Amino acid sequence: MEPAAPHPPTAMETETKVSMKTMKEIIRSAGLGVADLLERSDVEARYKQAQARLAEAERLEREKHQPKKKRRIIEESSDDDDD
Repeated sequence: MEPAAPHPPTAMETETKVSMKTMKEIIRSAGLGVADLLERSDVEARYKQAQARLAEAERLEREKHQPKKKRRIIEESSDDDDD
């Protein structure tokens, strides 16, 4: 059993500097690679992509568990049929 993936930091945490190790863990948990990241700026850019990807996955997961909205079909009556 794999350890739980780290959660992306909150807005408060992003204002402070996140460690390279933490950023790389989150990047990996989003399914993105880190082997080509040499500069901190590259890691930070990929980290932002990972955060967006994880946020979208979380949104889709929430949608999946919400009941679907029923569609109402409004029928229009036409009085022109009385010719």
